[in-house]
Amino acid sequence: MSLQLAIISRDRAAQLDMLLASLAANTRATAIACSVLYESTTAAFEAGYARVRALHPSAHFERQHLEDLNGQLAACARDASTPFFSLFADDLVVIRPFDPADREFATLLARDDIAALSLRLNPRVDYSQPLDLKVVPPSFGADRTWRWTVGGPGIVGKIRRRLRWWARGDWAVPFVLDGNVYRRAAFAKYLCSLPKIPSIPQLEPMMVAHPPRAPRMLCYAESKIVSLAMNSMDLTHNYPSAGTSLDEINGHFLDGRRLAFDTYANLEAQQCHVPVTPVWA
Repeated sequence: MSLQLAIISRDRAAQLDMLLASLAANTRATAIACSVLYESTTAAFEAGYARVRALHPSAHFERQHLEDLNGQLAACARDASTPFFSLFADDLVVIRPFDPADREFATLLARDDIAALSLRLNPRVDYSQPLDLKVVPPSFGADRTWRWTVGGPGIVGKIRRRLRWWARGDWAVPFVLDGNVYRRAAFAKYLCSLPKIPSIPQLEPMMVAHPPRAPRMLCYAESKIVSLAMNSMDLTHNYPSAGTSLDEINGHFLDGRRLAFDTYANLEAQQCHVPVTPVWA
């Protein structure tokens, strides 16, 4: 078993390098196939991506096709031979080993009622940093699955809605760019069914507006990845971050420095997004 991974990156070559290095350190060489869909807005940022390509020759790089993002993303999923597919933003870092041969991946593959396997969530996550929202983790089944949808059908759903017993925050978002794993063939069809995606920042809102029918999600006992909010590319929502300059980070990267991914190994995270300032190796 292997995982086809599409990493979305814009002007953050150093953070992309940290993600790819952390993947290499925490997964089998044959377990992950990486495609990087990137955009650079200046010659300096383009030079940063040239360095990442040299450091990670096994990854496939292509520019984002802004005129047909639906087709480009669907092709990444459709052209793979693996049963699994995931979208990663470039601000993620792998903090613990994981493998497509794990029981959690097998559970996802076997059950059509599970929309996604989250690599970021664990049963202790109780804060959504982008929303500044304290949340109560949902009720879990014995297989560490939960109902992400609001309420559910029938009288049970009515009771849940009345008592506000439903997933909230990061627990209620099955389709994201933050390391959820999907059944590849079904997700490729889903991408093709979406309205035209005008830009990468609009992809997540569009997926939220067109949720899957499968009512449940699944997670590991420990988070495998975390989002490091050094800076934000989403100017629409103004999510909190450390606010470190993209140009500053890229300048250090072009000077030969690399961000240290091992600083975050085995991080005990009760939130999926962690504001941090850069730590250089």
